[in-house]
Amino acid sequence: DQTHQNFKKAGVKVLCIAFNADGRLLAMGSDTGTVLVWDLVHHAPLREMTRHAGAVWGVAFSPDGLRLASGGDDGKVVVSDVASGQALHSMPGLSGGVNGLDFSADGRWIASAGQESAVQIWNTEDDNLITLRCYQGPVWCVGFHHSSVLLASGGLDRAIRVWNLPKLLALLTAPPKDLLAESEHETGLRVRGTAIEAMPAKLSIEK
Repeated sequence: DQTHQNFKKAGVKVLCIAFNADGRLLAMGSDTGTVLVWDLVHHAPLREMTRHAGAVWGVAFSPDGLRLASGGDDGKVVVSDVASGQALHSMPGLSGGVNGLDFSADGRWIASAGQESAVQIWNTEDDNLITLRCYQGPVWCVGFHHSSVLLASGGLDRAIRVWNLPKLLALLTAPPKDLLAESEHETGLRVRGTAIEAMPAKLSIEK
């Protein structure tokens, strides 16, 4: 007959939360840089992992529930093993911090929203990194479509952009003529014309 459960750790503020796919686990990002995982079946803490230097603003389980991604003020995205609590991978790159993140439904990609006007898409299989510099101000949120083909992002400039991931990858591997190199003061490529839904963006790939 219980209508709710309370989970609390003394001195910790909860900044973000995410369920795993079967609803048995709940992850929480805190203001202290720790990520907590609660077992909702046994009403007990399962893991407490210190992952970030600063607040954690985004957490997301992989679709199979085996991995947990987290991102925060330090600009890193860290992927942890849920069962052992060990850190598996770390992706630096967003100097202004991570505001939110999401796993693709196929478990291959992690997208992160950046404080400094960027969306980053990380291939967890080969560690390739796509950076989209496309906003005038912070990007607050990202979310994958269940097909893993589309990625939506939203930010301070009040725009929602929907990215087609296969088209982005095609542009990076075989750029068409309407992709022009940036000036010497900028990096990456700028999409012109109608290449990606007629939306300007700077693209770069790193490894």
